[in-house]
Amino acid sequence: MRVVYVDTLFFLNLSVDYLLLLLTARLTGEYRSRGWLALGAAVGAVLAVMLYFLPTSFGLGVLLRGGTCAVTVLTAFGLRPVKRLAHLCGTFLLLTLVLAGAVFAVTAGNTGGFLRNGVLYADISCTVMLVGFTVTYLLSGMILGKGRAQPGRVWRDVRLDNDVREVRFRALCDSGNLLRDPISGRRVMLVHSGVVADLFEGPGKALLQSLADRQPEELLQQLRRCCKTAFWLLPVHTVSGERMILVFRPERIWIDGKPVGEYLVGLSPTTLDIGEDCQGLIGV
Repeated sequence: MRVVYVDTLFFLNLSVDYLLLLLTARLTGEYRSRGWLALGAAVGAVLAVMLYFLPTSFGLGVLLRGGTCAVTVLTAFGLRPVKRLAHLCGTFLLLTLVLAGAVFAVTAGNTGGFLRNGVLYADISCTVMLVGFTVTYLLSGMILGKGRAQPGRVWRDVRLDNDVREVRFRALCDSGNLLRDPISGRRVMLVHSGVVADLFEGPGKALLQSLADRQPEELLQQLRRCCKTAFWLLPVHTVSGERMILVFRPERIWIDGKPVGEYLVGLSPTTLDIGEDCQGLIGV
């Protein structure tokens, strides 16, 4: 008789679902905060526990597992157009099936791990789960975080508001943009300084328009004196080496008509050569 621990079942599926949602976001180029991904993973883990103990046939169990995948994706990514939501669900389900196949391959002839109604359970400690999840997460960042898994070019319509002024532009979703503010943890959207300059007036606008000919460290103090908006410096690593960029947080950021709060704006001194009339890069 096999003994199943509910806490192990929950936390294992919580970790797995979070990892699968993270990979889904990276593969599809869909931006979503880590909090929403964690909430989706928690919902998926609760449904997995319920489904695991539900007496049902293999076929019905698989169908119900597909339904829990859809609910998990909907919770994590929210309402999307039907085609986009189908793409997200399909990617998440495909990754789930790949994981299931890997479990069967690794545990063949071993009773240490198995699937029931499409739900993963393994007799492993929380320490092993934590280490395994961390390693897998870091590997996924190395493999998918450089933009290799981006299946297509995805653009977003961005609007920045600062008091009574606003700017609008298109931004490319790029999994190679890994910029984050080390203090707040917010993602940094990279935008050409000439575009953002229109948010300001007088000396502030002129200073940002001259960023290509000046050093960010040199402009920082002047911007702080003439602008109410707080600017600071962020170190970035590029193929040409390490440098500093100016970063600030507008009053409001809108992406595809929806307000978002998890982004900051980093200023590029040169035009971003990414085509399709895009003037910014959004990390995924």
